Amino acid sequence: MQKKIIALAIASALTMPALAMAAPTVYGDVRVAYELTDTGSAAAGTGTAAAKRNQVSDNFSRLGFKGSEDLGNGLTGVYQMEGRVMADIGDQTLFDENTFLGLAGSFGTVVLGNHDTPYKLSTRGLDVFEDSTADNRSLMGMTSAGISQDASLTDVVAYLSPNFDGFSFAVASVGANDNTLPVISATSEISAISISAGYARDNWTVGLGNQTITNDDSTTPANEAELTATKIAGTYAMDEFTVGLVYEMLSDSAGSPSVKAERNNIYLAGTYNVSDMGTVKLAYTQAGTLDVGGAEVKNSGATQVSLGYDHAMTENTTLFAAYTSIANDTAATYGLTAAGSTAGGQVVAADDDPSAISFGVRHAF
Repeated sequence: MQKKIIALAIASALTMPALAMAAPTVYGDVRVAYELTDTGSAAAGTGTAAAKRNQVSDNFSRLGFKGSEDLGNGLTGVYQMEGRVMADIGDQTLFDENTFLGLAGSFGTVVLGNHDTPYKLSTRGLDVFEDSTADNRSLMGMTSAGISQDASLTDVVAYLSPNFDGFSFAVASVGANDNTLPVISATSEISAISISAGYARDNWTVGLGNQTITNDDSTTPANEAELTATKIAGTYAMDEFTVGLVYEMLSDSAGSPSVKAERNNIYLAGTYNVSDMGTVKLAYTQAGTLDVGGAEVKNSGATQVSLGYDHAMTENTTLFAAYTSIANDTAATYGLTAAGSTAGGQVVAADDDPSAISFGVRHAF
């Protein structure tokens, strides 16, 4: 597991050097893999026809610019512009990731623009297969409406506190986002509140995140929805071994009259440094049984197991190999979020067991 601590994860994502800069810093992260993916059609014939792919896939490569300017009186202006790069097909989406302007000082940091929410940042660094086909967002953060609470949201105003002897917190308000929910109509009004807090001490950390996405639509009440997510997390590091745990509670209220759907998820992961250059990674994710209107939807859960190895060739270049597999219950249809496709996402039928094997390279600059 990357030894990122929850209490510092949010603040470090936005930290900029408090120095006047004549030009921005250009940075990037290129991740390309050769992947063998399978939708794992159910043997009984209830699933879709088996779909196997062997191809080169991009694993969320990025290109960005960031910088800061000393404004005097202890104030620093900060900015960042970042976008997705599809290295496998030579395409890009200009500045669709963290793109913002902000002001930093002894009071903390305030940013406006498109940015990861505090809820997302509070545990993203705990995913040992982050931004790969084995990413835990195949199961974690997914609402009953198919919305990811761990997705980036636009129109963000966020405050990130300084580090108070190991404690830090963040809060963000999101509005006017017409891409948040699939039930949006011309009369919808979207808003969200996202908060997180964390504490780090010695070799352990604890954290908390909460987020509510609301769609108000007075013209069409059936479109109204409130999606709430809460998670608690912790990490512990000892010598060459690190372990992390995330427990997530999802609650969705949608329609008129409102019907509540609830699900609890668990993520457990660990890493072991077998050498100065090699790290073995193991992760287990469980999507709990869905409860709708107080009634349990039987066989609606799923589990994901991932095993991988990273080998650092240099400080910036890493070779990796990974295997991941989802076991769906007979009424569940979870697919690997980014399997075998730049667009991402497998389409599977109930009871399918999708899997993927990846061999790739990452280079950061």
